[in-house]
Amino acid sequence: MSSKLVLVLLCCLLMASCLTILPFRFWWIGPLTSFHLQLFFCNLIAVALCWKKRRLAAVFALACCAHGFILAPSFLGHARFEPHQDDVRLMVSNVLTSNTSYAEFLEVVHETNPDVLILVEISQLWLDALQPLEASFPYRISHPRSDNFGIAMWSRLPLDGKVRYFDSRLPSIAATLGTEQPFTIVATHPMPPISKRALRSRNAQLQSIAAFAAECKTPVVVAGDLNAASWSPALRAMCATGSLQSAAHGWAPTWPVHQFFLWIPLDHILHSEDIGVSDFDNLDSVGSDHYPIYADLRPLGFD
Repeated sequence: MSSKLVLVLLCCLLMASCLTILPFRFWWIGPLTSFHLQLFFCNLIAVALCWKKRRLAAVFALACCAHGFILAPSFLGHARFEPHQDDVRLMVSNVLTSNTSYAEFLEVVHETNPDVLILVEISQLWLDALQPLEASFPYRISHPRSDNFGIAMWSRLPLDGKVRYFDSRLPSIAATLGTEQPFTIVATHPMPPISKRALRSRNAQLQSIAAFAAECKTPVVVAGDLNAASWSPALRAMCATGSLQSAAHGWAPTWPVHQFFLWIPLDHILHSEDIGVSDFDNLDSVGSDHYPIYADLRPLGFD
């Protein structure tokens, strides 16, 4: 690789870091903020490449520190609780509307054995393919669509809820789960931030749900493909407004399945402080471009 090409790549890297670290307001910077981890490692490589040019290496080292500072809260996490007989296992899967790997998905559901199943990008074809699960999940709220914004919540436990629109044209589901100590689950899938309008729509939807969570009289869980990484400003703002925290600990990438060097956590299970988490993990691929996730949750009143 020529020295000129290396210099161009290093300049591009430095520009990308500045755009994501500094508080610029251009809409197209929004998607870049999901890739702080990749930028951290690229800057680390740049430090090694520029080691003999100490001043330049120091610039990239400073960028590393800045990215690390932004990433750190997402890797610290919160204390895990011991498993409990009243834990509710929640599984979230963006199935990808065009995906036809129905058998793979059914197998993962059977192996995971969730109490509540949240399905994102659900279509009528998918609902038809999931009929074998209906006996196991007698309580169902489904809103299939032919685009990528259908959504469903299926449960073994009683559900009292409906489709809602949180400052958006896109459907979400809000339901109270009939456990001994009831709690509310919101399933949602905002727009990906691929344009200025889409970015505003996503942020407005996340903030509307956060306001709903803040006013909720019960413990609350927000789950789905949120189209924002754990360390993105939009998700940090949502968690601050709604007093929410992630069930994940550390690195839990869910997208894109086949490009590991771009992996970022877009699918989330967020919860209020009065809900404990005893387990969280990614699941095997179901043929989608997203990995499913699950968490074992319970209101802390059970402790």
